Amino acid sequence: VTENTINTSNPETEDNNKLDELQKEKKNLEDNIQESNNQIEIVKSELSDILVYLEEVTLEISQKNQEIDKLTLENEKLKIYINNVQVDLDDITEDYTQKKAMLDKRLVASYQMGKTSYLDVLLNSRGLISFISNYYLLSEMISADKKLLNECSDAQKYMQELETSLLEKQQILE
Repeated sequence: VTENTINTSNPETEDNNKLDELQKEKKNLEDNIQESNNQIEIVKSELSDILVYLEEVTLEISQKNQEIDKLTLENEKLKIYINNVQVDLDDITEDYTQKKAMLDKRLVASYQMGKTSYLDVLLNSRGLISFISNYYLLSEMISADKKLLNECSDAQKYMQELETSLLEKQQILE
């Protein structure tokens, strides 16, 4: 009987041990599955964060590209403006040089003639018509000299404005 009891008891104990082992294995597998699920959730969360960050970076890149395009366009406009101002400056400088040379000649001639020459021209008139004609010619000459002087002065001021503007735009371009 004791042998029977031991024999019958032994298979039950083996079954119980196997059952316990299987339950432990099942528990380990469930724990592993739960751990894997937790890791999957962490990876999903990280992936979601990465995608949000990637979207932000992509948007920032797009904005920077638009800014680069805008600055490139402004750069081209500045180059065109600088070229136009340089052409204007060259033209006005040439015009100024010619007018200044003409004014210098007129001033030298006027100095050599002296103030009394104008009076001499008027007093040496041969009659009233000659006097009026000489007076008109002298006033036209003086008016032309004043106009030439004003044009030189205006051209010089305009040249300075263009040079200042040109320097400012070149600094902006740099």
